[in-house]
Amino acid sequence: MANSEIFVGRKEELNEFTKALEGSRGQAIIVVGNRGMGKTWLVNRMAKLASEHPTLKCGFVRYEVTPNTSPDSTMTTMMDNAFEAGQVKEGSFDGTKRGLEQWRSFLNVFNLGDLVLSLRRDQAKDTKQQFLERLELISKTMPKNGRAIFIVDPEKEMAEKSDQDWAIVVKNLPEKIKLIFAQRTEDALVGSEVIDGLDNVVRIPDKILDTLSEEDVDELVNCRKANLPVSIPELQKALKRYNGHPYAIGAALDLVEQGTKLEELPKKPEPTKFAELQWKKVCEISVEAMKLLEAYAILEVAVPDDIVEYVSKLDATTRKTAAK
Repeated sequence: MANSEIFVGRKEELNEFTKALEGSRGQAIIVVGNRGMGKTWLVNRMAKLASEHPTLKCGFVRYEVTPNTSPDSTMTTMMDNAFEAGQVKEGSFDGTKRGLEQWRSFLNVFNLGDLVLSLRRDQAKDTKQQFLERLELISKTMPKNGRAIFIVDPEKEMAEKSDQDWAIVVKNLPEKIKLIFAQRTEDALVGSEVIDGLDNVVRIPDKILDTLSEEDVDELVNCRKANLPVSIPELQKALKRYNGHPYAIGAALDLVEQGTKLEELPKKPEPTKFAELQWKKVCEISVEAMKLLEAYAILEVAVPDDIVEYVSKLDATTRKTAAK
């Protein structure tokens, strides 16, 4: 959902993740769900849970991949970022990629600076084997209670046949390394015989992410009621039309906070309808945002929040206030 600070439901999924996290064995965790079912929302919560674990020292880094991003390309980027992050001085993140910041967060788990020369990538070597060597090095450097978590979250969908390459890495994951893959039902790792044949793969949930229960939706509404300019019973009644669809409910709450009337909300949980309303609000604030929307529409990818903020010169809170 849009407001990632508020999280409801998914208790069983988080319990399963905690079990996998606490095990020292290297594992791949696959989160499967259809569009708008909250895969990214859940993965974000997993990362937060790991970073706040009472006895484990966990660091995580996240990568969004496109349909044209090969596994080798993703692994190459990870290795290059690790090397670059090891050379970055404290407090010098202005203008750098968020991935470098996340890599630097691994300093809580191991001394990245001491490893920097060993993390340098050799372009002449096989990418997957070299990536595994780097993971092995990280694993050996971490304390017994350390965990390094790598999140691969497709921006739209994962490249076809990428399961073969990722299977090579997953099969040989060193101890204390966790890979989390957010996958749609049609993505390459879902239903892959080679992935399903590995004994260190955990699917959370066992099948596919379901909708939120009515109780979960009510809890979410109550958590956000202070900023909602409508009566809670009326809002709960309006949200029933979405049948617990996480994205639709989160987007509807955001729009209502921004001043959208209940009768103006989309009748069905179609993400594109919510996107139209959300961008209408943003474009009312900034002409530059309108140009940005047109550019990203051509690319057919989502516009990251930090890009919206840069173009509109407004942070998320200010955008919401100005849109009312």
